[in-house]
Parts: sequence; C-alpha cells; structure tokens
Amino acid sequence: MHDAVPEYHTCNLTYPALGLRVAWGIAEDDVRFIPYWRNPAVKVEDPDVLASAWTRPNGKAMLMVLNLHKDPAEAAVMLRLDPAALGLRSGFKVYDLESQPAADEARRARIAWLAARRADPNAADGLLRIAREKADREEAFASYAIADLRVVSEGEVVEIEIPPRDWILLTAE
Repeated sequence: MHDAVPEYHTCNLTYPALGLRVAWGIAEDDVRFIPYWRNPAVKVEDPDVLASAWTRPNGKAMLMVLNLHKDPAEAAVMLRLDPAALGLRSGFKVYDLESQPAADEARRARIAWLAARRADPNAADGLLRIAREKADREEAFASYAIADLRVVSEGEVVEIEIPPRDWILLTAE
C-alpha cells in the first residue's frame, strides 16, 4: 500500500503477493507509484477501502486494494478506474493477480484461516499452519501467465469481493 516491499518475517502469508509483484515488474526503474491517499486514478467511494496503484509505460497497472471493514457483510468493493491516468490502452482488462494457480491456493488458505480466527481465535492454529505451508513456496509465485488469471472487469468499473481486513492484488493490461 505504501510503495515499500514488505520485509520477509515470521508471517509468510504475504509471500505470494511479493513474488507476483516482482513478476509484474514492480522493481523496474520505470514504475510510477500512485498512493491511496492521493489517487485520482482509482476512485473509491467507501472511506474504509484503500487503493494504491503502480503503473508502467508498457500499458500495465497494478492495484492493491485493502478492505478495512470489520463486518463480514462489507465485502463488496467498487472501484472506478481512470484509464488515462493509469496509462492503460483501450480494451484493457482487469485481472485478479492472485488467481495465479499457486497464489490462489495460498489465498484460499489465508481466507479460511482469517474466517476461523474471527469465529474462534484459539481454534485457528491448524489453519494458520496450512496457510503458511501454502504460502512458503516462493518459486511458485515468481511468474504468471495472463491467460491463467481470472478476469474481474473489462472496463473502468471494477466490482469485486474482498473479505474484511483483507486485500487483493489486481493487474490491468
């Protein structure tokens, strides 16, 4: 969310996102960061939803969207993209970057753990172990094929579900 690469620490649940961000090209010199606190390129009506963007001159943008809500009923998120501000070409699509097969498996495990933790924090340890095992395969997240990703929008309006207190990584190209 803040244009900084999270450090590797004991919580490896972010490893898939780190690998996919690198595969997208976030470490390249031509990347431009658009922070959520000053983001005219991605409009979000809900103040409890934050969206940062990274753009590249090759017509690609990456979005990280965070749902700060606590209520499970608050999972529906709507974004309005400004293609020109994001440097997107006409006919762009928005893809769920985490639908890359290995990352999707890790995300499902992370969401199951989060849901279990909300229901009973003491009973979630086993699911946390499984989520960490799914996420601790860095080489599995080092690349993606656009054809393997789920399309979430074919235009400027993006409607997605993000569980409360969770985030999603999208790419538009």
